[in-house]
Amino acid sequence: MTNSFFAEFEFTLARRGFTYGGGRISPDNQYFYINIPKNASTYLDQRLSHNGWNIGNSSNGSVAHLTPVVVLRDPVDRWISGITQYLNSFVLNAYNGRALSAKDFINQYCEIFERFLFDQVIVDDHTMPQYYFVDDIDLNRAKYFYFGPTLSDDFVLHFNLDPVVVDQNRRSDNINKRTIATYIQQRLEDSRLLSVIKTRYARDYELINQANLP
Repeated sequence: MTNSFFAEFEFTLARRGFTYGGGRISPDNQYFYINIPKNASTYLDQRLSHNGWNIGNSSNGSVAHLTPVVVLRDPVDRWISGITQYLNSFVLNAYNGRALSAKDFINQYCEIFERFLFDQVIVDDHTMPQYYFVDDIDLNRAKYFYFGPTLSDDFVLHFNLDPVVVDQNRRSDNINKRTIATYIQQRLEDSRLLSVIKTRYARDYELINQANLP
């Protein structure tokens, strides 16, 4: 019998627009960039599309001969960004006709919600461990990049991309996210909560170590 829990979870992700194994194939048919949410995936997808990279998918085996391009990110930093995205998009948005602001979130944050949040940790594709997205990839041949200030420039130099910057930001949305992210980061100053996140993403830390990334 198929495990209905995982089937339902993946159905929810698909309904929200997530496609497992998605990515971009380089024009010279040598590289396959793997889309890992919250690792600058939307930004890089737009940059690569602008430079002629075509849509591909690793789940059907059609890109197995290509060199995988994998962007990894510090797991705690990524979780803060991912849970912020989830809260802003699916919790604080118009629910029963009433949207909540980042200020509402902070004012109504409580111990019960915090216990629930840190018990779950993983809520959608933005918070799924990074290893989940590369499970069917031969990582021995992968070209790794690390999420950081030089990521965009690293891509431009390595893949000879047009250095045109894609502006995908919405100011009001970003202000909300920054406020929520800052508050979550402050809560993680509690070493017990920080330990929960690091333990849940232990395999991601292993993946980063194997890739010889900082």
